[in-house]
Amino acid sequence: MTSDAFTEDSMDRTAATSQSSSGTRAMFSRTSGLMAGAADVELKTRVSFEEAESFRRLARELGFGSTSDLLRKMVQLRLHGVDGVAMMERQRLEAVAGIGPQSALVGATR
Repeated sequence: MTSDAFTEDSMDRTAATSQSSSGTRAMFSRTSGLMAGAADVELKTRVSFEEAESFRRLARELGFGSTSDLLRKMVQLRLHGVDGVAMMERQRLEAVAGIGPQSALVGATR
């Protein structure tokens, strides 16, 4: 399988989910996280010119650097939920700031 091919096997790499009283929520380990791994698999579709222009405009209005950035965030939110994505982004920010449990891993040698 090439790195840019999307197959059902690659879907096995998504986070497992479980049911809670509020619905489906994402489950993940502390080491791998929801959005672990390289973004090396491409998702593509065809839309009309008008839809593409509207999506570009939406991406700009929301402050995304590209339509790819917006589409990536939409996929993450749909799969992992707002709380899951927010928690991962918070952990990433804390690591960059040098606070929180993940900060010790930043700059560590293997």
